[in-house]
Amino acid sequence: MKNDSILPGLLPLILTLVFLWVLREYKKAIYWLILFCFVVGLAGKLFGVL
Repeated sequence: MKNDSILPGLLPLILTLVFLWVLREYKKAIYWLILFCFVVGLAGKLFGVL
């Protein structure tokens, strides 16, 4: 069994559930969430994580 078999599927699930919770609490947060995804993806690419 591989050591990383759970985390690759768990991380997107947690991120999706957090985004869903934020969107239910704050209806106009969609723009902040899109910006957050962009910044995290860009930072991940720059630091070699993604």
